[in-house]
Amino acid sequence: MKRKFKKIVLCSLILSLAGSFSFVQAQTDGFYYSSKFTEGTVLTWEMTKYGYNPDPFEDEPGYFELLIVQDVPDIPIGLTDFPEYFNLTYNGLFVHPDYIVIVLNKLLYANLYVSENVSYTLFEYYVTLYGHFPGLYIEQERGNVIITTNSTTFHEIIVDEETGIVREALLQFKGEDYERNERIEYTGGIGLAKNDISITFIVITCIVLLQHIGRKRKKNQPP
Repeated sequence: MKRKFKKIVLCSLILSLAGSFSFVQAQTDGFYYSSKFTEGTVLTWEMTKYGYNPDPFEDEPGYFELLIVQDVPDIPIGLTDFPEYFNLTYNGLFVHPDYIVIVLNKLLYANLYVSENVSYTLFEYYVTLYGHFPGLYIEQERGNVIITTNSTTFHEIIVDEETGIVREALLQFKGEDYERNERIEYTGGIGLAKNDISITFIVITCIVLLQHIGRKRKKNQPP
């Protein structure tokens, strides 16, 4: 009986130490990425570009492939660590490590942020840090975070909150005589929960296209 009791105590101590170690690790400040990103996983997105410069144009679709080089650990990952975990190609060509940070910001977000022993989800982080910015709107709907900017440019980004994967994005850049739109859509690699707000994104895309056509017609009208 005593031997059995000692075993129980020993097991409890081991579990307690293991739990304490995980707790300490989880409280390290920084950005955390989804544990679903395991070695060998390939995530893909399609990107189309259209607009006018000054004539209307629409490019052939391009394709991003993100290869997970090794399992993403439960520790903070900084920008300089990206090449250690991710290889990115666009239309089969490798994105240079110096630019991978810039491009990945269009495709992937951290799903957890820890600061001074306080954990923030993606939604909480953006609301806390950017919620007061004019022209920036952050919503949470059916497991997605929707980030919209509507100031000098128009961007709408729909992010799966569980994984940080960008489901869809519409990035619009404007000048006096040009407009460039980039539409990005996640096409697979890791299964995501059903996205019930795709119709919202489609409606917004149609509105932007109609505005573009209206401006073009008005510009071509004789004085």
